Amino acid sequence: MTTYSLASDVHDIYVDGERAAVYLGDTVLVLGPLASALVQWLRDGTNELSTLTGLAIATFGPPLDADAGVIVANNLEDLRESGVVI
Repeated sequence: MTTYSLASDVHDIYVDGERAAVYLGDTVLVLGPLASALVQWLRDGTNELSTLTGLAIATFGPPLDADAGVIVANNLEDLRESGVVI
């Protein structure tokens, strides 16, 4: 089971429609729709990759030519590299 959580440096999240601004230390990152949704779901306590993937499919629909789990995992890895997710 792969789980994720928000980094302790995330001190605020501002959501505007499908986009979010994440305040990470003294940096602000503006996220696209899927990354924004992932951050919101993590903030709400959902942390398992399989559950996050299911929520992504329910929210955005299944991808046409790709594996939803891979797309979600790649977005989470990008968020990890940015310091938003651990």
